[in-house]
Amino acid sequence: MGSSHRHELGHIKHQDNAYLLSVSFTPYTILHRLGLALLAFGIDMVYAATTMAPHSRGEEDVGMTMGLLGLRIAALGTLAVLGMILVYIPIRAFARLREHLADMHSTNSPGTSPS
Repeated sequence: MGSSHRHELGHIKHQDNAYLLSVSFTPYTILHRLGLALLAFGIDMVYAATTMAPHSRGEEDVGMTMGLLGLRIAALGTLAVLGMILVYIPIRAFARLREHLADMHSTNSPGTSPS
């Protein structure tokens, strides 16, 4: 059996495919997608507030409030996307660890000759 086969059997033995999927997919889904949605929604609110034509003082205040709320929502979305970038580093470290463990399994499997 080739070394690459033993390496892949190491992934199966450690069941690390499921771990990597859960560790990487969850932050991506929550932080990245939610962040992009909040960012787009916040920008849309700011755009709507700036294109609003106030007819009275009260409507001008509503536009200002809506614009500020849109900025806050857009800032929250930006923070979520930046948070995903920060979470990406440990995810990549975990991926490298799983490859290292599979490599160790392939060298420690029966039928391997010492180098």
